[in-house]
Amino acid sequence: MPDMKRFLKLATKHTFIFSIGDFAQKAVGFLLLPVYMRCLTPGDYGVLELLTILSLVFSGIVLQGIPTASFRAYSFDYGSDDLEQKDVIYTAYTYILLCSILLFSGLVASASFWSNMLFKQGDFSYYIRLVFITEFFRNTSAIPFVILRARLLSAWVAGITLFRVVVSATLTIWFVVFNDMGVLGVLYANLIVSILVFVFSPLIPLIIHRSFLLKISNEKLTRMLKFGWPLVPGIFAAWVMSSFDRYFLEHFSTRTELGLYAIGFKVSTILTIGFIGPFRKTWPAIFYPKARDSDAKEVFSRFATYFLLVGSIVSLGIICVSDHLIKLMGTRQYWDASLVVPVLVTGLLIHGLQATINMGLFVKDKTIYAPLIVISGACVNIVLNALLIPRYGMMGAGVGTMLSYVVMLTLTYGINQKFYPIEYEYRRLFHLVSVYTFIIIVNYGVHIQSFWWAIPFKTMLFISFIAFLFLTGFFTQQEVLVMRNYCIKYYSLGFKRAQ
Repeated sequence: MPDMKRFLKLATKHTFIFSIGDFAQKAVGFLLLPVYMRCLTPGDYGVLELLTILSLVFSGIVLQGIPTASFRAYSFDYGSDDLEQKDVIYTAYTYILLCSILLFSGLVASASFWSNMLFKQGDFSYYIRLVFITEFFRNTSAIPFVILRARLLSAWVAGITLFRVVVSATLTIWFVVFNDMGVLGVLYANLIVSILVFVFSPLIPLIIHRSFLLKISNEKLTRMLKFGWPLVPGIFAAWVMSSFDRYFLEHFSTRTELGLYAIGFKVSTILTIGFIGPFRKTWPAIFYPKARDSDAKEVFSRFATYFLLVGSIVSLGIICVSDHLIKLMGTRQYWDASLVVPVLVTGLLIHGLQATINMGLFVKDKTIYAPLIVISGACVNIVLNALLIPRYGMMGAGVGTMLSYVVMLTLTYGINQKFYPIEYEYRRLFHLVSVYTFIIIVNYGVHIQSFWWAIPFKTMLFISFIAFLFLTGFFTQQEVLVMRNYCIKYYSLGFKRAQ
C-alpha cells in the first residue's frame, strides 16, 4: 500500500500541474465560446470546426509518431546519458523541421483542392492556407516540449502555456469582437501564437542542455522511426475517429447541425482538458519506470479502478451542468447542443480508460499492434456515422463515436492481456459502470427548465453517485479508513487554524 500511495501521489501531483497548463491551452477555445456563440452563427462555427479537423490529419502525418518515439528514447532508452539525450532532441527537431517544410509547402499550393474536398458549399482556400501555415509552425515546435514532459517539469509547461493562452485569447477577442473578423480573426490569432512558440521553443533545450543544434543522428532517427512509424496509421485512424463525424454532418446533414454538435463536443472536452489530457501526458513518464518493479501489475490494476472512479465523478459533474452552461453562454439557437453532451462525455471517459490499460504494448515494445486498435475503431466509426447521421443527425454522430470507443477499449484489453496480462478489479469496475449508467439515465429522463430548481436537483444527483457507491459497498474497508483519516486530519487542521 505505501508504494501505491507514492504512485498515486506522483501521478496526481504532475497530472494536476500539467492540467493547469493543458487546461489553459485547450480551454481558450472553450472560454471563448461565449464570444463565438454571440459573434458567429452555428454555420460559421461549423466552418471553424472543419478547418480544425483538416489541420489535425496533416499534423499526424508530418509528426510520424516522432514526439512519442523521442519521449521514449529520451526518458527510457537513453534516460541516464545526457549526451545521447541531446542527440535525440536534435535529431527529432531537425527531421520534423525538414518534413514540415516539404509537406506544408505542397499543401499551401493545393489549398483550392482541399477546399472543394472539405466543404459542400463556398470557397475557403484562403482560410485553408492560413491553417496550413499555422500548422507548419505549430508542429515544428512540438519536440522541445518533450524534454519538459520527460523530466516532469510540469510547472514549466504550465507557465509557458499560461502565457500562450493569454496572448491567444487577447488576439482572438481583438480580431473577432473589436474588428468583427469572424472566423478569419480566429485563424489570424492562431497563426500569430504559433509563430511566437516556434521562435521561442528552441530556448528549452538551450536552457536544459546548454546547447541546441540542427543535426541528425542516423542511428537514433532509424530507431525512433522504427518505433514511431507503426503509430502513424493509428494516428490517422484517431483523426478519423475524432473528425469524420463532422465531415458526415457537413455533407449528410446541415451546417447548423454541425455547429451545434461542435459546441456540444467542445463542452464535453472539459473532461479531456481538465483530466484525461493531462493524465495522458503524465502517464508514460510514470508507468515506464514503475513497470520495472515487482508489484507493477498490482498497482496498475488498482489504478485503473481509481481512474474510472475519478473520471466518472468529473464526467457526471460536466453532464449535470452542461445544459444550463450552454444556455448561459449562448443564444437560444445553440441550446440544443446540450442534448449530445452526455453521450460524448461518456465516450471520452471510455477513451481515457483505454490509456490506463494500454501499457503492455509500450512496455513490451509491441507498438505495431497499436494502429490495429485505432484503425478498427475508425472503421466502426465510419460505418456507424454513415448509418446514423443521415437519420439522427448529431445524436447519431455522438452514439457512433461512443460505440467506436467501446470497440477500441475491448480490443486494447484483449491485445494487452496477451503480452502483459493484468488481473483487473472486474467486480468493482462493473459496479462503477452500473451506478454511473443509472445516474445518466435519471439525468436524461428528468428535465427541469428553471435554473434555480435545477441547481439543487443536479447537485443531489451528483452527490447521489458517491452515496450509492458507499451504500452498495464499492469501497474497501482500507479505503474507507484512509478517507476517514484524511477527513479527520484536515478537519483537525481547519479547527486549529480557526482557533
